[in-house]
Amino acid sequence: MRLVVNALPYVAVLLIIALSYLFYPPSYGIDPWRDLTYAALTNRLGHVVSYYEAYPYPVISIWYLVLSCIAGVPLVWSSVIVGITLLCLLSFSSRLFALRIFENDILTKLLTLLTPYLVLWTVWPIPQFATLTLFILTLYTILRHPTMLLFPLIVAIVITHTGAALWALILFSLLTLSIKIVKRDRLSLTPVLLIYAMFYAIYAAFTAVIQPISSALDLIFRSLALESPPQVDIVYMVEHPVHYLVWFFLVIPPVLSFYVWIHNRQLDRWGLVVEIGYPYAMFSILLGYLGEAFMPVMDWMRYFGLCGLIIMTIISQGIMKVLKNSVGKVYLCISIALIVVSLLLGGWLPLIHFYNATSVVAVPSYADSVSLKDLSNIIDYGNVLVDSRAGLPLTWLYLERGWNYSPEYRGAIVFSNTTEISFLFIGSSHFKISNQSLNIPGIPNTDIRYYLNNGYIFIYRPGILTTLDLVLHTDEQTITIILKEYSKVYNSDRLTVFC
Repeated sequence: MRLVVNALPYVAVLLIIALSYLFYPPSYGIDPWRDLTYAALTNRLGHVVSYYEAYPYPVISIWYLVLSCIAGVPLVWSSVIVGITLLCLLSFSSRLFALRIFENDILTKLLTLLTPYLVLWTVWPIPQFATLTLFILTLYTILRHPTMLLFPLIVAIVITHTGAALWALILFSLLTLSIKIVKRDRLSLTPVLLIYAMFYAIYAAFTAVIQPISSALDLIFRSLALESPPQVDIVYMVEHPVHYLVWFFLVIPPVLSFYVWIHNRQLDRWGLVVEIGYPYAMFSILLGYLGEAFMPVMDWMRYFGLCGLIIMTIISQGIMKVLKNSVGKVYLCISIALIVVSLLLGGWLPLIHFYNATSVVAVPSYADSVSLKDLSNIIDYGNVLVDSRAGLPLTWLYLERGWNYSPEYRGAIVFSNTTEISFLFIGSSHFKISNQSLNIPGIPNTDIRYYLNNGYIFIYRPGILTTLDLVLHTDEQTITIILKEYSKVYNSDRLTVFC
């Protein structure tokens, strides 16, 4: 009976995720299409393929491919299984921490499974979420019983996502130093830390990891000059006060974990996870907020805030011990209710567009997929202009048919032995369209007429330009008026093709 009760939250969340796939085919995100492409090319060519220097060893892609081969599931659906597995593994690892530190795990389980920004990366699997999940499991195992047998897990942490692995290395270093200073424990993490740091240094030195870091710094400085005023990007589509409810998933864990932190009196190895973890996690989330406010294009909430949010979710469990009176219980119930509201309105499901706050919007439906499949059989050469959410699954359809694939900045080229198609994705790397040429440094021509007059095929999905905010200094209605000047070569209920 207890096992059934423990499994109920997982079953409920998995059912919600499963129901969403009745309306929208995978994958909901952008990164998974890149990883799926690497997996397909690796399978076809017989060697590991990665065009992105930040992932010289595309671990996620290999997971997809291995799962697809062993389980016999389509490659695209393997991303669904991996995403759900990562969420369950993160929840399981987090509750192990909660049980060891606070002797209960109810709130940790709820926060892990209901926080939209964690569930988002289930339907949109990314390497750093995999790295952080592996790190939480590894850290618990190390604190319980350090052993060199954990080296394979450390290797997996580092090569899956080097940036998240560096964040984890810093936290592990602070924890190791704290245990040594406090001397409440005979545990020594120094040997494991040295192995971790040594392997990380070797990996960084002998791969192309340094180049992406340099490129990222360059992008930061360029984005300061190119990006729109920050107030436009802090919250998506804020037109109604209810929109602010979706952001409670970034408020509740910091508040709860702060209260636990100031009441923490446990200074053994487990208590130091709270003592050191909270300020480091708070610093990470603050970096995420600053990034959203001043450089939203860099997505710091994803690269720093996500890391801190996972640690705070674990620490928040301690509130069950701290708030023992009736006022505390009421406050706790309100917090859980707000998290549930945040989940329902948070937009990690593409079913909810109006209150979306986590970027899962404009995902092609099954009806869209049918139209895209028709287009993949019709379009066999030329240049194509399309929004990135439709463009990625469209290029995947060509890859499934045996065409070759070459990534391009803001797009891709698919080609066979006799022909090729060049795709330019609207919405990729700040690229938006307009009714005029805006001559923004580092951005392609924004005038929609320029592309249609120069032989481009424009795949238009009604409403998507507004939903994804893909127009500059005009509106979608103006763009549709311009499109009437050109010929329709394909028309369905879901999309129209102009040239």
